[in-house]
Amino acid sequence: MAERPAAEILRAAKHRISDPDRWTQCAFARTGGDGGNPIGPSSGSADCWCARGAIYAEVAPSAPSSPLAREAEGFLRDAAPPPPHDEAEPIAYLNDEGTHDEVLDLFDRAIALAGAEQT
Repeated sequence: MAERPAAEILRAAKHRISDPDRWTQCAFARTGGDGGNPIGPSSGSADCWCARGAIYAEVAPSAPSSPLAREAEGFLRDAAPPPPHDEAEPIAYLNDEGTHDEVLDLFDRAIALAGAEQT
């Protein structure tokens, strides 16, 4: 089976968290909603994900070590604004300190970058 293009993974990950009730902060994924317990992003019990967790869930069970997960995550990182301090990771910082709408906008920018590279 051929690997899915990074833009497709990013679109699916964005869709996965498009409902604010299916998005979380400070954990790759949770069970029981945003206030629930942290869980692996590819767990069948997960019901909300952070930005990176949503990518990992889309490429499961090989995530996050798969080349496709790293490629999709790279587009997300490239689209993220720089965090205010050098030691912060851009995706995690925006997901954990930003709003749901800001995270969805980040996915839109990453999808555009990935689509441009794949044409």
